Amino acid sequence: MQEWEDKPKHKHVKKIILFGFILAVYIISSSAVYNVNKEKKVVDFLVDSTLQILRIKNNHNRDVVRREKELTNSVEDVELAERLKGKILLQIEANGAAWYLDPVDLKRYYFGRPADMMLIIKKLSKKMPIDDIVDYIYFEKKFPEELAGRFIANQDKENEYYYIIPESRLAIPLKTSNEAFRLLKDLGLGITNENIRKIKVGELWM
Repeated sequence: MQEWEDKPKHKHVKKIILFGFILAVYIISSSAVYNVNKEKKVVDFLVDSTLQILRIKNNHNRDVVRREKELTNSVEDVELAERLKGKILLQIEANGAAWYLDPVDLKRYYFGRPADMMLIIKKLSKKMPIDDIVDYIYFEKKFPEELAGRFIANQDKENEYYYIIPESRLAIPLKTSNEAFRLLKDLGLGITNENIRKIKVGELWM
């Protein structure tokens, strides 16, 4: 009689244990799903914020270029552009905005921020094999006159750039974007709005 009474008790205990196990799995799964959803929302927010920042920066650059194009004289001062070609121009009446006067097309390109500047450099660089670059740098030889003030890129290694100083025609390496930005600004030449607006504005949208 005692044996018959114990069997239902064991069945009941098993059901409770099974129910508890299922409940635990449900709670853990729900918690995991909640955390995944929460993390996904955080990631989505960060991505959206980054894209928004990039749009703001890009719009800023476009606004600066558009404004300068509107204010630039319709008649270009070629003599002035020839004299300043290859230089970094700092617009002293516009918070020192940095422009690069490309010796090839005699147009000025807005550097914007360090990352923007590196994109400009990449677009306007002349590619050269590393052996030629090392030969000039190691022996401190002057680069050819036609390369004065230009950016050169190592065609054998990605994202390695140099700037040929117009006066000395010696090359300086441009390492990180922030270092390169500070270096080029240190080499910059201050210029008034009146004079810089005699030089055409170039555009390079990536």
